Amino acid sequence: MMAIPFVTMIVFMILGLPIAFSIGTAGVVGILIITGNLNMVLTLLGITTFSSVASYVLSTLPMFILMAFISSAGGLARDVFNAADKWRYLLVEFLVQCQE
Repeated sequence: MMAIPFVTMIVFMILGLPIAFSIGTAGVVGILIITGNLNMVLTLLGITTFSSVASYVLSTLPMFILMAFISSAGGLARDVFNAADKWRYLLVEFLVQCQE
């Protein structure tokens, strides 16, 4: 009886389904066999998915990457680097004049 989730996972892998979905399906089948309650399986699946995705760390990294992509595509990154280069040049000139 407990070999059914393992067989399900192997069959889905042979069919070409990605490993994550094969393991997830095997887990759902295993929980369904143990509990026998489809409503409980769907509730557990929803709660687990939400708690995994609702992490603060997992939401900040994609937003940082999106911000970098938008600033690069809009030319903001180029303008910031040009401004920093000009400020660096002015700072070097100021320091050279202060030493004389």
